Amino acid sequence: GGGGGENWKFLSSRQQPRHPRVALPAPGPPPPLPAKSHAPERVLFLGWRRDMDALLLALDEFVPRKSQVWLYAPLTVEEREKVFKDEDFSPSMLENLEIVHVVGLTLSRRQLQKKLRLDTFTSAVVLGEESLEHSMLLADTNVIATVLLLRDLQMRRRITAAANASVWAPPGSLDLEEMFKAQTAYFPVVAEVLDPRTSRLVGGSYNIPLYSNDIISRSLAMLSEQRQNASILGTLFAAKGASLYMVRARCFVFVDRRERLSFFQVAARARSHSALLIGYRVGEQSVVLNPPQKHEARAWAAEDTFVVLSDQDLMGY
Repeated sequence: GGGGGENWKFLSSRQQPRHPRVALPAPGPPPPLPAKSHAPERVLFLGWRRDMDALLLALDEFVPRKSQVWLYAPLTVEEREKVFKDEDFSPSMLENLEIVHVVGLTLSRRQLQKKLRLDTFTSAVVLGEESLEHSMLLADTNVIATVLLLRDLQMRRRITAAANASVWAPPGSLDLEEMFKAQTAYFPVVAEVLDPRTSRLVGGSYNIPLYSNDIISRSLAMLSEQRQNASILGTLFAAKGASLYMVRARCFVFVDRRERLSFFQVAARARSHSALLIGYRVGEQSVVLNPPQKHEARAWAAEDTFVVLSDQDLMGY
């Protein structure tokens, strides 16, 4: 007690929880995981880096056997082989990848159309040109222009495919819109940008900006603070072990029923697949990590995705 009739009462954190517990109904079993495709990948690299050998070795650990990586850059094949030899690298060191060399300019529309069939690739990586690394602005400008050119070529192909389908298809025999989406779907493009401020120019539902300089500097900062972080970063960046995945909502939610589940309930279903739910993305909006209102139920759609950490191979889901 205190003077003037005041009463003081002290509560511990156990007596007064900061966030009251919310009783949620059991989410029930998750839907069965869809069949996973183990088909070979066909990856397109546009541009050249001096550490191309390290990129190829890292990619080789992720892709299925008999996959291909197409190296499209202005360097001649002889120049590339010399770089590989200087780095003590040989294509025979790759177990799952086959290298296909294509010489051409990344900003030449005519050469891209003539030398590449973009509809045959499963993904693409646009690299910051080694010859432009002295200027972040020039390197990012080249990357952005290449991404825009790729998307324009794909869009024109989509328009041509839709026009041909409408001409040759019998009336009422197919859904042109569905065929248009299925046959001419965009493949994801990872774009290496050196300045994070340029990310809004290459961002989008199928464009994935990769901040190579930013990732390296942040990793070094973490290691300088605590050397123990090396094991965490090594695990996250390794080809095997726990990794971050973006999986479709249909893996944990019955999207065809427009099922309403809270973040906590989806997390419970994710655990049944040995995955830790840490965030989500609604449609083409920004990714939300550690959302504050985890107990609020909402309807999830087929185009939504979840961010999970798992030691299981969830690539392709």
